[in-house]
Amino acid sequence: MYEAGKKILSVGLELPESSIPEDASFETMDEWDSLAHMRIVMAVEAEIGRPVTTDEILQMLSLSDVDAVVCGGNLGGAGH
Repeated sequence: MYEAGKKILSVGLELPESSIPEDASFETMDEWDSLAHMRIVMAVEAEIGRPVTTDEILQMLSLSDVDAVVCGGNLGGAGH
């Protein structure tokens, strides 16, 4: 689950996908600091081919949130 989001977090957090837990979030991972968040935003933009909105930047605080943006769903929705 959340394969697309894990791919993005792997880039942004500079970690292997296998080390990213299903409950990964800004609050639960020490590696997810403000610089990592910007790398995540840039990786999302590269993946989806459009700028990320300010609201999306502020709301992408978990693996499921990142996955939702990448998969074109609503933030807080189910993973893909």
